[in-house]
Amino acid sequence: MSLCRHPHITTFYTSFISGKDVWLVTPIYEAGSVANLLKLKFPTGITQQPILIFILKCVLDALKYLHKQGQIHRNVKASNILLDLKGKVYLSDFGVSAILREKPLAKTFTGTPCWMAPEILIEEQGYNYKADIWSLGITAIELAEGTAPYSELTSMKIIKTIISADPPRLKEESKWDEKFVAFVYDCLQKNPALRPSVPELLEKYADLFEKACDESQVEVLMVEIPYLEDRVVYSIQYRYLLHSWMKQRSIRRRRRL
Repeated sequence: MSLCRHPHITTFYTSFISGKDVWLVTPIYEAGSVANLLKLKFPTGITQQPILIFILKCVLDALKYLHKQGQIHRNVKASNILLDLKGKVYLSDFGVSAILREKPLAKTFTGTPCWMAPEILIEEQGYNYKADIWSLGITAIELAEGTAPYSELTSMKIIKTIISADPPRLKEESKWDEKFVAFVYDCLQKNPALRPSVPELLEKYADLFEKACDESQVEVLMVEIPYLEDRVVYSIQYRYLLHSWMKQRSIRRRRRL
């Protein structure tokens, strides 16, 4: 991560150990993640396709750089795509990334179930950069519909479904640009050999990415959501109140016993 220098990848300054924890020092991305944006502004999905396409293009640009450096991200999803208040997009969280410079395939079982490619789940098969393309396809559906496919299932059921079922598709394909539907279809080919690489996607869907908005249109959305510090304070207060309520409930239960 410290070697990555790209406009759509989070900047890493340094790290240090405190107790049992490893802390990474990065800039503050004040708008939070795209998952936060979905939750606060688009719970059923981003309805403005130019914004959705812009986010995907930024992530593709970041993946193009990573793959050229010999890295697989292995955890592409909305919660790992960060935003600043100027509408800029950054791919983050390289905690499970891998380097394929000396070996053609990775075999570590890692990632987040809903976004994991089928070949990751079949450990003896091994996988390469194409696993990120699958995750990007799932992320495209997540952005379009507000949640990732199979998110209502348990982890084991998600894994079984990804391995055995046909790839997920957009629920209402008719409401989307045909090129976007085709993009999702290409990303979610179960056979990784049939999945385009990042450069192939950028070339094949150049017309689609020309319809992406610019940062200024995303910046407008930042005005309409609470500041990150307000959301963090609210989250801490909520957890504190929930903890206090559970503690009082436990005390009352023990007294009755």
